[in-house]
Amino acid sequence: MNGSHPRSTALGAVVLSLVVDQIGTGPLPAGVVSGRIVDVVGDTQSQGPPGMLLMQNGSVTYEFAPSLSGGAHLTAVSISAQNPYGPKFGPPGNTTQTGPTVVGQVWDWSHATWSDIAYQDNGTTALPDSAVDPSTGLIRLRLTTTNGGLLAGSISLSGTVQ
Repeated sequence: MNGSHPRSTALGAVVLSLVVDQIGTGPLPAGVVSGRIVDVVGDTQSQGPPGMLLMQNGSVTYEFAPSLSGGAHLTAVSISAQNPYGPKFGPPGNTTQTGPTVVGQVWDWSHATWSDIAYQDNGTTALPDSAVDPSTGLIRLRLTTTNGGLLAGSISLSGTVQ
């Protein structure tokens, strides 16, 4: 309308998912090993954002199964939770509620029980060494909510492989 010409070029992108056969020694950056949901117990809503689970009450269990090379083990392990929608808080104008109650736990392989962790939604949470199965590198994470505040999304593992 103003005499300018529309752009005649366009940019395209291709995203490839690559399978990692084995992870050797060195740093394991976030995003290489993603958690997969293996169990959900509770009340969920189907109107959550695509690829995310909106939970009213209950728990969701993630499993991380890195394919470590023979004889390797994980140390200095942490999880990174990425939620593009941010942590869910109470309704607008609610000044008394600071946020939902989300309890994080990992399976403690040395004591065969769930152990509490200081889970950070939309952040990084350090895990104890006992959260890593010494024979396989498997890690189990359980997130529990009791007041409708869990928006479960992408969680990945990071650490060092020795």
